[in-house]
Amino acid sequence: MWSRFPWKTTGDGQWSATSTRPRDVYSAEAPALGDEQSASLETKIYCDSGDISFWYSVSSEAGRDFLEFYVDDQLIMQWSGEAGYTEYSYPVTAGWHNFKWAYTKNRVGSALEDKAWIDDINFPGSPDSDYDGMPDGWEADHNLNPSADDSDDDPDTDGFSNIREFLAGTDPRNGQDKPTYDPVNEDFETGDLSLYPWTTTGYDIFNDAELPGAVWTVTGTRVHNGSYAAESAKLDNDQETILETTMYTDGGLISFWCSVSSEDGYDYLRFFIDGVELGAWTGEKSYSLAEYPVNMGMHTFSWVYTKDEVDLDPVGYDSGWLDDITFPGSVDTDGDGLPDGWETDNKLKPLSDDSHKDPDEDGCDNKCEYESGTDPHVKDHTPVIEADLDNDNDVDAVDLYLFMEALAAIHSDADLNKDGSINNKDLEVFAGRFGITY
Repeated sequence: MWSRFPWKTTGDGQWSATSTRPRDVYSAEAPALGDEQSASLETKIYCDSGDISFWYSVSSEAGRDFLEFYVDDQLIMQWSGEAGYTEYSYPVTAGWHNFKWAYTKNRVGSALEDKAWIDDINFPGSPDSDYDGMPDGWEADHNLNPSADDSDDDPDTDGFSNIREFLAGTDPRNGQDKPTYDPVNEDFETGDLSLYPWTTTGYDIFNDAELPGAVWTVTGTRVHNGSYAAESAKLDNDQETILETTMYTDGGLISFWCSVSSEDGYDYLRFFIDGVELGAWTGEKSYSLAEYPVNMGMHTFSWVYTKDEVDLDPVGYDSGWLDDITFPGSVDTDGDGLPDGWETDNKLKPLSDDSHKDPDEDGCDNKCEYESGTDPHVKDHTPVIEADLDNDNDVDAVDLYLFMEALAAIHSDADLNKDGSINNKDLEVFAGRFGITY
């Protein structure tokens, strides 16, 4: 719906695109609100100097409930009462600006339709002569080349390309001024593995075969903080159980707390980044903090509990535990769940929500490709569709029958999101995949 600019709608309700009162076909409409409530629609863009203009309409309690217009958090104008579409314009300087429209109600009462609408917004945009995603004005301000694609260059060598600096509003020639981002935390307090795209599998090393039931689960057996932690599966000799997730980070440290209770020197909890072992714990170990540097980019983080061929001195719980993980995190300007770095690397649009688009038409949208670690523009990199239980490249009535059978038998085939449990989240996965052909 809000696909052209990085719109966000916040407050006590959500603005939406409707045909209730448009100038043409659609307009942005404020939500129905209660007394002393407010809802906002806003976007941040780079402009040349000039006028922003838009058409507004309002139907509210005069002098009490208002449609308000802000530039950079400063109230510029407000309207109330009954007004048909009227054009309004306001001058802005060159540079980054945040434009916000808010419908705000007072303490009591309502009148008329109690709504507001905006339509046909014209921003004083800046041209992009070289089509590199960076406006000419911004490039000139930072001594870049508006006539050549230099979006991937990094003149201040801070690890962030020019296009990433533009999106973040930072200086591409000042290595100390770089995009900031919040870390990503997993404390397992949801009680399951649903917060991030976790996968967990078991493996029989001796027989070179998968062990579908030997998966990590979230339990309260041994925790670092809170009520839950991730615990490895109970295994026989020469087996292992793997917990992993793939995500894009903008670099920094990954940290986590881990504990192990195993045969010392024989059975291990190990940690890997992209298949490279970085840490190992064995014996009886209470929780300790582990930290490792992570470069910018897409990475797979794996925790593996492994048993050797024989128990010479079986002790303890024969398990590993993991809690309070902090991933480095990443910038996501448009809030679509796809990090800016991953979007720019894959020629997507970090300023608009394109998470549900499918440029290679393989039946897996951009968010699915990101979570699968595959290329959204290459059809032969089609991810595995979890609900395709008969492996015939579509999710149809046969898969529904197989899924229902697996549910009834509480079989691991019904654990579509691979979180170690069978619940409503697996139903949601199947519903979201039903009808896909790839």
